Amino acid sequence: MLSFPTVMLFIRSNFDQTCTDICRVFFCILLFSMMLQSCSKQKPLENYNFYGGTARASNYELSGSFSAMIMTDVPKEAAKKNTTEPLPNGAVVPPIAVTFNHNYLASSDGYALRYANNKLEWKSPLDTLPSGKRAVAASFPAADVNDNYYLLANDGAAYSFDKTGKRRFKQALFAPSMQSLFSDLLLLKSSIITAFSANGTNGTLVKSDVEGKVEWRKEYTLAPTRTIAADEQENIFVALSNNESGKSDSVLSLAPNGSVRWVVQLAETRITKSPALSVEASGAGMVLLAGIRERKGERTDILLALDAQTGKMLWEKTLTFAPQGMSIGSQASGNQPLIVVAGYRVGVGEPLTLVYGFDQSGKELWRLSYDLAVIGAPMIGVENIAFVGTKGDAVGVYIMRKDGVFQQVISLSDAPLLCLVPGVDVQNNLVFAMTEQLGLIKVGSLPAQRLLPY
Repeated sequence: MLSFPTVMLFIRSNFDQTCTDICRVFFCILLFSMMLQSCSKQKPLENYNFYGGTARASNYELSGSFSAMIMTDVPKEAAKKNTTEPLPNGAVVPPIAVTFNHNYLASSDGYALRYANNKLEWKSPLDTLPSGKRAVAASFPAADVNDNYYLLANDGAAYSFDKTGKRRFKQALFAPSMQSLFSDLLLLKSSIITAFSANGTNGTLVKSDVEGKVEWRKEYTLAPTRTIAADEQENIFVALSNNESGKSDSVLSLAPNGSVRWVVQLAETRITKSPALSVEASGAGMVLLAGIRERKGERTDILLALDAQTGKMLWEKTLTFAPQGMSIGSQASGNQPLIVVAGYRVGVGEPLTLVYGFDQSGKELWRLSYDLAVIGAPMIGVENIAFVGTKGDAVGVYIMRKDGVFQQVISLSDAPLLCLVPGVDVQNNLVFAMTEQLGLIKVGSLPAQRLLPY
């Protein structure tokens, strides 16, 4: 017969084990529910534009930091050889990551589509051109907080689709030509800014509401550059270019009703990258631009900062490379602004990329060099900075700390051909669209991994 202490020890050990098992089950349920909640989490309550919102500042600090897991998302239908309806082609522009799972894509054969969890949820065709081919997206698209998708196509029309694939509107805006240049869409709280140049010299700027109705239209003798930015009051900042070195380009700011707030002409300066904003709710802040100044046959790459309220020149920096992208976030210590500029120079041999960190006054904080070519703007997270670089056929995501210390590179060289400008989802995963087939490559981490202590 067992003694009383032995019986009590047996009961206690089994009780402890039962409690441990219950705690494990509870933790797993909690973890799973948090993962599901994280997966379905939407972006902060603002519309989605490329390069970090309406300010085009490539700032993703609200969503956390960047990390290094690679996830491949290829449709299951691709494995079916006897599928009755072919899948759309690969993407022609970067994806928009609506949630951790759901993404909008625009294919090279003229479809807008929604894609999630290895599955094509729907595809909706754009209209047919006189050539018989369907129109395709001609610039970076946008999406609003209601999951409506907006894109500007090479037929000169703006299209919008809801999250079920139903077309909301098509609004003809421009008469395209062989030399047409389209600016990326800028989606404000309740309106859309589009821009276009038919010949690379004259330009048109159009503001429409989110139902496609045109509110105003402006014509210019210069061409809008690729990106347009706006502040929290929906004042618009546009760079207009001659697209010719040695000429004098202009920067202007418009009020929401289209009236001119200020205009600045930059003597003998061609604007090549524009604009990124660091603007407070009060309206104070700066407009950051990059360009090439040519005087007496000598060309200089420059970085310019203008006052966002008045257009007054705050400072300029001479650079030793052609900037490919500019970002504005906060420094690692404190809330002081951090300006990150990346670009590369090509001479004899391999390209050399330089990444600079500046403070708000233009003072250099740090610099790093890489023997590669940087693609697009650096993306700023809470603790680190990520950018895409290429060297020959090699492609990688480079991650560095905000104090200028290199951390790691994630190779994408074994991936299919990609659109090398990524979307960024709510978990700060970088989402690349495949260009020769339907599918995505994500660089980041699963939501659950951020909850684990290792």
